[in-house]
Amino acid sequence: MIEKVDHKREKVAEQLYTIWQASYPVEKEMIGAEVFPPLDRSVHDFQSTENVFYAYVINYEFAGVIEVARIEEYIHLQSLVVHPAHFRKGIATTLIKHVMETHTSAKYSVETGYENIPAKRLYVTFEFRETKAYDTDYGVKKIRFELKL
Repeated sequence: MIEKVDHKREKVAEQLYTIWQASYPVEKEMIGAEVFPPLDRSVHDFQSTENVFYAYVINYEFAGVIEVARIEEYIHLQSLVVHPAHFRKGIATTLIKHVMETHTSAKYSVETGYENIPAKRLYVTFEFRETKAYDTDYGVKKIRFELKL
């Protein structure tokens, strides 16, 4: 079940922090990063953002979470994490579909590590198109995708 979660509440922010810490080390290793900023987010960082979070909940626990930002006239998928115990169950796909149904827009964007092949495949299935590849100042090559409807 997908639900919008109140990330301003400390218990929810703690759950977000926990799933970030479970999921992002997998991507960090996959892309060969030494430094990976998503792992540096604190509980307070989750509480203080203006972004919106949707959680895929299984047995009262977050199995997956998508973070959504409205940037001017488009929707940016800021983060998409799935707990490793729930990889390859369609949770990421379901979360993206939910956001696209809930936050209608003429344009969506998302970024991921250039070497994150599973994420790149996922975005391409939604017909996102690569618009930019670039090196970050922390040594990670990233790729940006956009979908224009």
